[in-house]
Amino acid sequence: MKQIFTALMCMVAVAMFTACGGNANKKNADGTTETKSTVEVVSEKWPVNEYTKLIPKLEGVTITGNQATDNAYFVGHDVVTSGWSIADCKAYAEQVKKAGFTIPGAGSDDVAKETATSYTFGAENSDGVAVSLYTNGSNGGISIQKSKNSN
Repeated sequence: MKQIFTALMCMVAVAMFTACGGNANKKNADGTTETKSTVEVVSEKWPVNEYTKLIPKLEGVTITGNQATDNAYFVGHDVVTSGWSIADCKAYAEQVKKAGFTIPGAGSDDVAKETATSYTFGAENSDGVAVSLYTNGSNGGISIQKSKNSN
């Protein structure tokens, strides 16, 4: 369970902080390289798209940024937060469960993990869309994505 959450959080962190996931480079005839990015930092407001419509709108927490995710493996959306307490994240996880995200990820028996300084939640819905939440008691994020290899 810990390994799954760690791997998922690392993937989200890399996508959020580098904003370079999903770049498609094309070599032009003149030898120059054209870079086309499929990651877009949208705004500091709650995004509305086909993925975020599957989960409740996050209220009472500052959104510091969000971006669409589209790479070779996943498509979805990531939201970065601040001012997100562990208690607030746990309460939001309960709302996400009510929205149908209750299936533990592969190799896991549980969807949530809490330590003295952090809280993580990760689950899938019946359509194979995965959501993960995390907070360190002040900053955190939400990732909702679907594998491009799933049906």
